[in-house]
Amino acid sequence: MSKTSFVLHDTVSIYKQMLNVSVEGQTEMFRYKLMKPFEAMWKTIGVPLKATAENGYDVIMASQMLGLWTPSSSDLSALKEEVRKLEQIHANHLSERVLEEVVQEFSKIGYNLPLEEIHYALLIGNSMSDEMQLVQGCSGFAGIPGYIQIYICPNDATLPRLPHVIAHEFNHQVRFCYEPFRYGDISVGEYIVIEGLAESFAVHMYGEERIGPWVTHLVGDELAYSARVIRDSLHVKGFSEVRSYLFGDDLADKMGYQKVGLSSYAGYAVGYHLVQAYLKKTGRSIMEATLTPANQIIAESCFFE
Repeated sequence: MSKTSFVLHDTVSIYKQMLNVSVEGQTEMFRYKLMKPFEAMWKTIGVPLKATAENGYDVIMASQMLGLWTPSSSDLSALKEEVRKLEQIHANHLSERVLEEVVQEFSKIGYNLPLEEIHYALLIGNSMSDEMQLVQGCSGFAGIPGYIQIYICPNDATLPRLPHVIAHEFNHQVRFCYEPFRYGDISVGEYIVIEGLAESFAVHMYGEERIGPWVTHLVGDELAYSARVIRDSLHVKGFSEVRSYLFGDDLADKMGYQKVGLSSYAGYAVGYHLVQAYLKKTGRSIMEATLTPANQIIAESCFFE
């Protein structure tokens, strides 16, 4: 298959245009310039581009729930400064460079994505939202093959992490092409491996110093405790149940799932250390591991023994 092409949407320019229009104009631009290129992605996860009823569930409400900046009557000075910071680091060119680098890394093992194109967008987060604060201002979504969204609250702490987060999300694209995400049948074991692979690939590409807060916050006894809880629940299936072990108790009330006594993003941290154990035990590369069944990674890591 021919090489996958990236469609990089110039979101920085769109945000810049939003600074000069009314709230109504911002809403139209947000919906039809920022989000419409991702309409197929949103549709796959049950989010309409526009609600049938006023103030109904659509891409704007879903974006708010993700912790993204959305149009409102609030002062735009913060958005203006964040746009300036993205321009200052040449965010579009940086994104393009990183995507080229991660593709090249997988080509070293002879792997090419079975996708014609991937749509990519860098979206500004709402720094006051719980969601962005929990991830210290930088995260993303790449759960649907063909689409990558990066969420960032641009500042001196998050901007250096941008390549790391892009690499993390790109790894999801590779993994979900190899082993498609099964919403109703995904297990805790499979999901922690998914996140562990993504973070391990990002570390491989751009170093441990930019590792995500979803890993660094969990150490020592708390990490060991989380590993025990997750070990006993590896078989639990279904995204609604699995979320409890991936995201932890802090988001349970807001996202509507059961608390199981775990810290925020415990599954991410446990998954990372599991994959690191697998790589050390087997001597395989993270690229090879990304194309390996989850049950094999868990068994050969000996992490839970």
